Amino acid sequence: KRIDFKDLSMYGFETRYPEFSTRLCNIVKPNALLFEEYKKLVLDPAFEKDFWGSNGADMRNHIQQQFPNFLASVDVNFGRRLMIEWFITDKSNKFIGFIHLTCMYPAFPYKWVVEFGLVREYRGRGIMKTVLNGIVNWAKQNGCDEIYAISEDFNHPCHRLMNGLPYPVKETRPMMSDLFGGYRPMRNFLVSLK
Repeated sequence: KRIDFKDLSMYGFETRYPEFSTRLCNIVKPNALLFEEYKKLVLDPAFEKDFWGSNGADMRNHIQQQFPNFLASVDVNFGRRLMIEWFITDKSNKFIGFIHLTCMYPAFPYKWVVEFGLVREYRGRGIMKTVLNGIVNWAKQNGCDEIYAISEDFNHPCHRLMNGLPYPVKETRPMMSDLFGGYRPMRNFLVSLK
């Protein structure tokens, strides 16, 4: 609600959407040209299971309900500094994944949480390690002092990525519950950027 937001405009005037380029890929603002490929990734049953812990019809319907407003919400959430979404492309500008920082995660309200995903055929090439390091470094340069991540207990590639960051990482294994995956062990990561 409007009354819940503070006017922080005095603290910064940077309105350019942050985009990056690495030797392996580009990290760009989401756009309509890449959106269909993004939808394919997040609706892939194997990805759904790894990312949300469930790949049932209820989960898929929930995801699809977010699509009509997704691109419009990118600007709104960035403007309010509630979430920064990026698409990841290869050097020929083909969509290969996404990463975002959000402070709207229910389990960690008002804390910055990183979430990401990569198209299967691009995994294991060091791309997400490069992207994750770049985004975490950018967040630190912009005043963020800690970042959280939550992973399914069985998603070992994600665990390696989080524990491989060049910052102190505290990993815990709590039991957590959500609407679609149920009550199960999860992995929580707290990355200290101080």
